[in-house]
Amino acid sequence: MTDAIKPFHNTTTQSERRETLENDQRVQRDTLQFRTSADLGLENTGRYAKPFAVTGQTPTPQYPAGPNWAPDPVGVEPPLGIDVNAM
Repeated sequence: MTDAIKPFHNTTTQSERRETLENDQRVQRDTLQFRTSADLGLENTGRYAKPFAVTGQTPTPQYPAGPNWAPDPVGVEPPLGIDVNAM
């Protein structure tokens, strides 16, 4: 815990602090996470590029027309005239 009354004494020079900052930035660019994210950018380019497709971009799927026997041209059948439940 720091003491708020005690002043902070930094004995390093401005050039040393700048050098430390530049070294920290250089080290951060050489991490496994940085290299992995850079490789992901290269993975989706060139001849191995994945096709760009959006799932659900059409509201309903467009199916091909069915065979000619699929529609029912008869329509609504007339009643038989007898009670089938009476048997």
